[in-house]
Amino acid sequence: DGKRLSSEELPLQRAARGEVVYEEVLVEINPGVAVEFEVFAAPLRDGSRQLEGAVGAFVDITSYKKQQLALRDSEERY
Repeated sequence: DGKRLSSEELPLQRAARGEVVYEEVLVEINPGVAVEFEVFAAPLRDGSRQLEGAVGAFVDITSYKKQQLALRDSEERY
């Protein structure tokens, strides 16, 4: 939605508090240049289920999203 995330809203911070995060986010890396990421973050727990930290993966899906849009546009034309 274009809003800047606070540090508490960042995926790894949320995972460090015990939340499992799976979402797509759009990140403006330079003015007018945006990259879309698929984000997965999860809490790390020890043997007694106590939080120890978090782990996350960020996958650039910008090209995939552009291909999806192009395919959808093409299908609508024919």
